[in-house]
This record gives sequence, structure tokens and C-alpha cells, in this order.
Amino acid sequence: MDVKTLKNEYVVANPEGKAQILKSDDFWRIAFDKGNPANHPKMGYLMSQFSFEKDWDTWERHPNGDEIVFCTSGHITLVLDSDKGHESIELEQGQYIVVPQNTWHTAKVKKLASAVFLTWGFGTETRNIDQT
Repeated sequence: MDVKTLKNEYVVANPEGKAQILKSDDFWRIAFDKGNPANHPKMGYLMSQFSFEKDWDTWERHPNGDEIVFCTSGHITLVLDSDKGHESIELEQGQYIVVPQNTWHTAKVKKLASAVFLTWGFGTETRNIDQT
């Protein structure tokens, strides 16, 4: 059995309990290609890890499921865009939040930070940070 990292790969855990390993570029090609047969509502949860040195330049939302964001190092401020306006949530190492389904969100960081994301990947949408 090979030991893996989430640095350049994603793990997709489908509803049948099977894990599929995808290279980063392969996942994003599938996720945004509506005609790709692998991009379907039962795609499953995607586990990924990212490190950030600056604020995100986009908002994102996941219309088909919640997203769990687990801060593994540093400090991340998640900004959620809801009916009540923008809500900022501070995460430090070891803390997590469940971002509700269909909620636009972005992140702000003051110095290097990392997080693990568990996302229902199908249907993920993005928009520019200046669009609120």
C-alpha cells in the first residue's frame, strides 16, 4: 500500500464507500466540465489540503452539500456571505467549521496557514472576490 499526501492529490470518497485518488489538475478539469461523466451528483466528498499565504481572490459555494474546513496550521478567517450579510469566523490550528450548503465563502489569511477541506465537490461554483 502506498503512502500518499494531499499536497498534489485529492481523495474522492463516493457514497458507496470507495476512495478514488485524483491528481489536482484532473479533479478541477472534471469538477468544472458539466459534460464529464465523472462529474455527477453522486461524485462524493472530496478531501483536499491547501496552504495559503494570502487572501483568496474568489468566493466559492457548494450547492449540493456542506463543506468542512479544518485548520491544520496558522490562522484562517473564513468569511461567509449569508442573508444576514458577511460573517467572519476565525479558525486556529485544530479548529473546524461546517460551511452550510449553498453558502458563498472566501478566506483571509495574515500569514501562512493550511487547512483540510471535506467538500461535496459536484456543482462547485466560484465568483470573483469583488462580486458580493
